[in-house]
Amino acid sequence: MRRSEPRQLDLFSGSTTAPIRADANVQEPPVKHGSVNLDQLDDAQLLEAFRASKLTETVLLAAAIARRWPAGWQDAALHVWKRFFGFGSDAPLPEQRAVLGLVRDGHGRCILENILRRGGIPGGLNGDLLLASAACEYPLNPDIVRSGLLSKDDALREAAVRIAIPSGVEPLELRALLTDRQFAVRDLAAVVLAETGDPEARSSLLSALKARPSERGLDALALFMDEDAIIQLGQLARTHPCCVDHIRALIEDSAHPKASVILSTLPVVG
Repeated sequence: MRRSEPRQLDLFSGSTTAPIRADANVQEPPVKHGSVNLDQLDDAQLLEAFRASKLTETVLLAAAIARRWPAGWQDAALHVWKRFFGFGSDAPLPEQRAVLGLVRDGHGRCILENILRRGGIPGGLNGDLLLASAACEYPLNPDIVRSGLLSKDDALREAAVRIAIPSGVEPLELRALLTDRQFAVRDLAAVVLAETGDPEARSSLLSALKARPSERGLDALALFMDEDAIIQLGQLARTHPCCVDHIRALIEDSAHPKASVILSTLPVVG
């Protein structure tokens, strides 16, 4: 059982997400900015308004940007961040949360790199920063990642696992997540650990693949590529015909002596 850590929430106090996710399949009412319908602004006007916005206006404008991702949104987001750089407060500002939300949802890696290079990020934004870094697959301070691994927030734990190894967290520190209450977290932990060659993750990975197969997970199992792995891949192919082509390619590439025998047992799809 994972030991509780009394300090685990210190770095993630307050909200950790900015409400700007856009879903193309959901019809949303027009967003109002004062007396102006933001949907009536062209891209240039929207970005200019965002650059000069404050507080709740910034959040509303960020939501409009996330619905259309106009060219130049990265420069506008970085401009907003720079306006509040060096305020010397550990309290996060709504404008900063909005920018990190855009970085997260827009995979704005170049903005994230610039923000991290500048430093001076309020500690209250560590949760938002972790989510943005995971979305961009960009390494982060290992202490922030470790705190994310201990968070009560499922999304933060999953984000922390995603970038743990590139951030310098030791594989051993992820083993507790193999029994996480959230299947997305424990599945990802099994994959990440298997990719490092950790034999302790193998049974967890196989259990995850039986229930929820993924190409990344199958690739991780194939890294072991001993006789047991070949047999297990064959069993997964018979259980999940949608994965047959990917599994067939993995077995063919293995050049294992048992490969031809297992290949002959795979179902023919299509």
